[in-house]
Amino acid sequence: MKANFSIAYIISAYKNPDQLIRIVHRLADDRDIFLIHVDKKTSRDQFMAMTSGLKALSNVHFLDRHVCSWGDFGHVKATLKGLDYLADNAVNHDTVVLLTGQDYPLRLTPEIRDFLNKNRDKSFMEYTPLGDQGWSDTMHRVDNIHLWLNGRIVSIPRRPRPFPPRVQDIWQGLSQFVFTTSARPALDLYSGSSYWVLNRASADYITSFVKQNKSYSRYFKRAHISDELYFQTILLNSSHRSTIVNDNHRYIDWSRPDESPAVMRLDDLDRMLKSNKLFARKFDETIESEILDTIDKVITSRAQD
Repeated sequence: MKANFSIAYIISAYKNPDQLIRIVHRLADDRDIFLIHVDKKTSRDQFMAMTSGLKALSNVHFLDRHVCSWGDFGHVKATLKGLDYLADNAVNHDTVVLLTGQDYPLRLTPEIRDFLNKNRDKSFMEYTPLGDQGWSDTMHRVDNIHLWLNGRIVSIPRRPRPFPPRVQDIWQGLSQFVFTTSARPALDLYSGSSYWVLNRASADYITSFVKQNKSYSRYFKRAHISDELYFQTILLNSSHRSTIVNDNHRYIDWSRPDESPAVMRLDDLDRMLKSNKLFARKFDETIESEILDTIDKVITSRAQD
């Protein structure tokens, strides 16, 4: 195994500073780097709490902030800032892990590092052809232009019907100009969970692809929940496809209609730990304050057995 194996964590956060601080300290290893993007809508007080709580760690860096809203391109942009930081600063890393501030590890850090080291040539990403899974993956997510106005999503057809073809062509041309979009890329479209683990080669490929294909980002800026489409589509249309395992190693519960996804509670502990995943989401200390302490206690005890 590679002795100097290094992980780059890109973390997107917007609330609960103590949780962000906790997950970084929980995963902390001097060989790794943490790149954190905090939503610009987050209050100054919360942001300062995050930065001050992590200032003692020299391998933690906060990325330039921008607004992230659910379903918009801001989440993709935050991840790209993390990948650009790695490339622009020639950061040594073997694996990139994308997390949120409401995730938490289900294994001790040495176990996570050992697993990723042994599988450093693989990527772990959930994917399926767009349209294969229910309403959230229908083609309207990319066929329509989506605008975020006053916190609400407005959907506009790129090619309205039943107008004559010539009118449709004119509308499509205008829409690309007015809404700063572009034609759909000539790629098979894929969707899946927003969060993944990528090997170095796949992460570098994304950075290179995005720089060489500016129209790709322009198109997905107007897609709906583009962070579930953007990275899957790039990699599943590349030679890196053969290295991708269709499993993002996250325990997530989508079964509760009033929570999307469900906030983990003590009742979920047994299912989480039996899942054999690396991480779980999501957690919220304002709803369930004991679960993280309990996870730490159980997995520490399990490792000592």
